[in-house]
Amino acid sequence: MRLFSNFQSKYALALVVVLLLLGCKKSELIPKPDQLIDEEKLSLMMYDLAVIDAIKAQSIPNNPYNQVKAKEFLLRKYQIDSLTYAKSVQYYAADAEKFKLICESVKKKLDQQLAPANP
Repeated sequence: MRLFSNFQSKYALALVVVLLLLGCKKSELIPKPDQLIDEEKLSLMMYDLAVIDAIKAQSIPNNPYNQVKAKEFLLRKYQIDSLTYAKSVQYYAADAEKFKLICESVKKKLDQQLAPANP
């Protein structure tokens, strides 16, 4: 459970902030980007980022993940640029319900990954 507890607290805080600040519909706030990352791909990216951050947070000496720049790694892995990523996150975050579903999908994947470690 400890592996993802730091992420889960950040996730909860981010979700609360998004829900409080962005009660309006996304169409009123943010136009749809030309190169929008689909929800599933964004969910996978957020999952990967959470796992990398959790591994780095363990402070294990000589851990190769400590040298990884998570965001840059993910941008290369998913073959997108940082502007596309930023605009996509901004677009989805403007729709609190949709962003909540994406975050819940990430949490579900993290919980599934963690389940075998906590029988």
